[in-house]
Amino acid sequence: MRIEQFQYLTDLYHTKSITKTAEKFFISRQVVSHSLREMEKELDLALLERDNNMITFTEVGKIAVQKAEKIVEAYEDFLSITAKRVCPEDNEAQEDILHIYAIPRMISTLLPKCLANYKQLYPHRQVKIYTASPEAVLETMQCSTQNIIGLIAYLDFTGKVSSKPFPLHNHSNIVLQPILESKFYLCMRKSSKYNTKTQYHDKDLATLPLLSFDPAFLTLNNNITIIPMNIISSINDFETMQQLIMQDYGVGLLTLNEFNKLKNHRNLILKPIFSASNTTIYYGCIFRESEYDKLLPFIQSALMLQTVE
Repeated sequence: MRIEQFQYLTDLYHTKSITKTAEKFFISRQVVSHSLREMEKELDLALLERDNNMITFTEVGKIAVQKAEKIVEAYEDFLSITAKRVCPEDNEAQEDILHIYAIPRMISTLLPKCLANYKQLYPHRQVKIYTASPEAVLETMQCSTQNIIGLIAYLDFTGKVSSKPFPLHNHSNIVLQPILESKFYLCMRKSSKYNTKTQYHDKDLATLPLLSFDPAFLTLNNNITIIPMNIISSINDFETMQQLIMQDYGVGLLTLNEFNKLKNHRNLILKPIFSASNTTIYYGCIFRESEYDKLLPFIQSALMLQTVE
C-alpha cells in the first residue's frame, strides 16, 4: 500500500465526499476511487459502503481510519523534519559521509547505477540517502553542512541547457550538473478513446488527462507556462500508472526508460510529442557551487551513466 491511499482514506472519512478529497489532492475522482478499491482488494476487506453518491464507512473501515490517521501523522512529521532543513551536523566525523537527498523519480531510475559507480571508486565511503520533495532538496542545499548533494529532475522548454553545470533559476549559489536527458512521450492504450491522432503536439498536453510519475519536479521550472499541462494525478509507482492507463483514466507522460519499466507492452502504445519548444527532462545533481571540488567524485560517478543509459 502507498501513503496516498492512507491520505485519501482519512480525508474521505472527514469530507464524506470523493469530489472534495479529489480536489484537495488535485487529482480526479476516478483516481481516488481506484486507489481505495485497490486498498480494499489488498486488505480483502470492505472499508466503504457505496450507495450511488453516498459514501459511508463500515465498522472495519472506521477502525482502519483510526490506524491510517496515525500513519499519515507520522508521515507528515517526517516531511516536516525534512522541510525544516534538518541536515547532518558539521563535525569531523561527517567528512567521509555523503548525504544524498533525492526525489522518488531519481531513486527509482538512476540512483542505483550511480551509487554502484561511486562505490567502485570509493568503496569505504559511507552514503546516506533521504527521499525528499524537490522543494525539500533545495532547502537542504541552503544549510551549512558539508557533503550534501541533491538528485532532481528538471524540466526545460528552452533547449539551451548544455552538459556543463549551470546555476539553478532563483536559487543563488546552487548549481545543477545535468547527467542525462530524456524526451517525453505519451503512453496510452491502443484502443484508448484518447488515441485519436497519428501525432501529438505540445498544445495537446493542456487537453489530455495526463498521468505522471512524481510530477513535482515541474515546480522547479520557471517556463512552465510555455506549455500548459493538464496533469490530473501524481503516480508514485509504475504498476499503478499502468493500471490507470489500461483502464483509460488518462494518458501517461513518460520517458522511454520509464515506459520500459511497465509490464506487458502488448496493449500499450507510445507516441512522441512534436513540440515547437523543447520538452526535455534533465536528470541531474545539484550542489553548492563552492563545494564542487569536494563533491567531484560523486559527480564523476554520475556522469559515467551517460555511457550506460
